[in-house]
Amino acid sequence: MKQFYSFVIDAMEPAQDVLKLIRRRIPQLTRNQRQLAEFVLKERQAVAFSTVSELSEQTGISPATIVRFAKSLGFDGYLGLQREIRRALRAELRGPERFRAALQPKRHSESVLSPAIEQEQENIAALQDFHDPATMDTAVRMLSDASRILVIGCRSAASLANHFWFALNKAGLEAERILTIDADADEKLERLDEEGCIVLIGFPRYLADLHAILCLAREKNKRLIVITDSPFSPFRGDVTLFAPVVSSSFVAFHSAPLILIATLISEIAADRPERTLNALDRFETLAERRGMFLPTNQQEK
Repeated sequence: MKQFYSFVIDAMEPAQDVLKLIRRRIPQLTRNQRQLAEFVLKERQAVAFSTVSELSEQTGISPATIVRFAKSLGFDGYLGLQREIRRALRAELRGPERFRAALQPKRHSESVLSPAIEQEQENIAALQDFHDPATMDTAVRMLSDASRILVIGCRSAASLANHFWFALNKAGLEAERILTIDADADEKLERLDEEGCIVLIGFPRYLADLHAILCLAREKNKRLIVITDSPFSPFRGDVTLFAPVVSSSFVAFHSAPLILIATLISEIAADRPERTLNALDRFETLAERRGMFLPTNQQEK
C-alpha cells in the first residue's frame, strides 16, 4: 500500500506542524519552491482543496515542481502534503467554527448520512496508508507481554480508552483505565512497574493535561504506546500508531481509531490463544451464572 508519509519522526523530537516544517525548510529550497512555500503559508485554505493542476494555475509553478516540493518535505507526493494541510486546518478550528462549517448547505440529493460516511471513508483509507506492519507488531508484542496496561484517554477519546480497556480485560490481560487526568492518574502511572505499558489516546484539539501526563510517563521511563492522528501530533510514544479523525462536525469521527484498536485486540488475542480462551471461558461461566444476557427466545420477541 502506498505510504503518503515517508519520513520518520524521532519519539523524543519536539512536535512541529506542517507549516512550521515548511518555514524551517525555506532556506534549503529552490527559487520556485520558495515561491510555492510562501503561497502555501499564505493561502493554505486554497492548497487544502486544490488539485496539483489547479495549484499550478494559481501559482504559475509546474506540477512537477509542486510534487518535488512535497517530496522535499518528506511526503511521497502532493496528496500527502495536501492531506496534512487539510488535517491541520481542521484541527485548529474551534468548536463554533467547526459547527458553522458543518451548517453549509448540502446537495439535495444526498442523505443526511452522506457527509459523515464520505469523511469516514477517507479516514479509513488514510488509516491503511499509515499502516506499518513492523510498528503494529511491536505494539502487539509490548501489550501482549505487559504485566499491566494503563489505557489513558480523556473527553471525546474517553470512550475509545474505555473500549480498549474492556477488550483487553476480556482477552485476559490486566488493564486499568484513566479517563480524567488528576492526582489519581499520576498515582496509577507511578505504580506501574517496569514490565507495564501505557497506551495513551489523543487527538485534536490536543489536551494540555494529556500532554503533561505523557511527559510524566517519559520522565519515569514508562513503556509508552500512543494512538494519535498524524506524525505531526505533539503526542509521541516509544511506538506511535496513527488513526485519522478528520471530521465534518464539531466532534471527531472515530471509525479509524476503532478499527485500529480492534486490530490490536485481535492480534494480541491471537498471540496468546490459550490465555484468551481461558479468559473467554471464565467470562461465559460468569455470564451464565448471573443470567447476564437474555435467552435467545426472549431476544426474538
